[in-house]
Amino acid sequence: MGEKTRHSEMSLLGLFLLVLCLIPAVPAQDMMYRYDAAHTGDYSPIAGVNGINISLLWIDSNFTYNASLGSESTPVAVNGIVYTTDINGNFYALNATTGVEQWDSPIYIHSSSPAVSNGIVYVGNFNGNVYALNAMTGTTIWDYPVQSSIECSSPAVANGIVYITSGNAVLYALNATTGRNIWDFAVGGSSDLSPAVSDGMVYVGSDNGNVYALDADTGEKIWNTTMNGGAGSSPLVKDNRVYISSTAGTEYAFDGATGEKIWTFKIVGGAEFDPALADNTLYISDNGNDLYALNAATGRQLWRVALSGTSPIIANGVLYLYIDNGNIVALNATTGLQIWEWQNAYSAGNGFIVIDNDVLYGHSFLNVLNPYRPTFTNTIFALDLNPGASHASTPSLTPVTTIPAPTVTPTSPITTPRSGIDAILIFGALGSCGVIFLFRKNRN
Repeated sequence: MGEKTRHSEMSLLGLFLLVLCLIPAVPAQDMMYRYDAAHTGDYSPIAGVNGINISLLWIDSNFTYNASLGSESTPVAVNGIVYTTDINGNFYALNATTGVEQWDSPIYIHSSSPAVSNGIVYVGNFNGNVYALNAMTGTTIWDYPVQSSIECSSPAVANGIVYITSGNAVLYALNATTGRNIWDFAVGGSSDLSPAVSDGMVYVGSDNGNVYALDADTGEKIWNTTMNGGAGSSPLVKDNRVYISSTAGTEYAFDGATGEKIWTFKIVGGAEFDPALADNTLYISDNGNDLYALNAATGRQLWRVALSGTSPIIANGVLYLYIDNGNIVALNATTGLQIWEWQNAYSAGNGFIVIDNDVLYGHSFLNVLNPYRPTFTNTIFALDLNPGASHASTPSLTPVTTIPAPTVTPTSPITTPRSGIDAILIFGALGSCGVIFLFRKNRN
């Protein structure tokens, strides 16, 4: 009887192991510039709990450098790793919990932000190559040379294809596994803004004012339309609407299927930062001193607050903005009221932020202008949005510092759209993209 029981238990164990083998493995999360291939900037699905008290989890001082070249890439945090660049354009993978380096690759990235899909990291470099790297080891899987440098364009990956634009405004579609060129399309102009992918279509804008919609599989042009001024932001696609700003300071909403203009909205300070969209609200940071919330369907202004920063991101009803003095601000996405402001004591300048699993990761960039030799510095840090849940105790990293309770500052929302041009802000430029640090603007 005991022997039969053992055989029965072994049979059940074998059946259990067989079932485990037949269950498909849970795929690793994909992550790209502005969260997804459509560039929504909405991190709600992976943000976790957003607390009203925050603390510094870690800061990597090894990423603070002085150099004659500046790297302004937005980091990507996914599957326990943060992918980012140092000031010299070297590409790094850091442990998301501790900030400890996992691997590095000297491939010289300027402002192209990485995309991670199916265990592969894709990124464009300043020397004119698209790279596919093993996400765990950094080993090069393939690289593809394009016709010009990739300064700002960040790859979008969808259905096994990598989409990226080169500096001479050619949009490439590459096989994600092999790097083979599937098709390419001359956009025109001289920009290398990031393409957006949604529902079998690829959308891209150019410096010559054209906005294109292409078939994602074949590269066939479905429609194109023109804007007043060149493309100032990368397109954002949601609910079959394409949102994109012009360098003349106008935000456009186009029908994704036909290219028909749905609405326009004049941004007083100009808009060359990428917006975020969630719950039918579009959030735009202008090039001057304001942050806007618009009804995404109608273009009607919901509120406007005086904050100057880079591209906003959103997660679970909280809007996050890296402002000009280097601080991070959190706002109620519905009202525009400030929830808290983190006083960044570790680096000045502006930067880029992303969120994953209760943690906000920032890559700050500072350009100290010098008439003979510009100086640039970078710093990478992680803020715990849910203090007490997961603090690292790594001796080489800055200790956790608790931030005081937030102070809510009342605002007076503006509920009617402004019309006309109230002011024209003119900025000099060093390069064709980047954040505004006295002169520079980010446009990837």
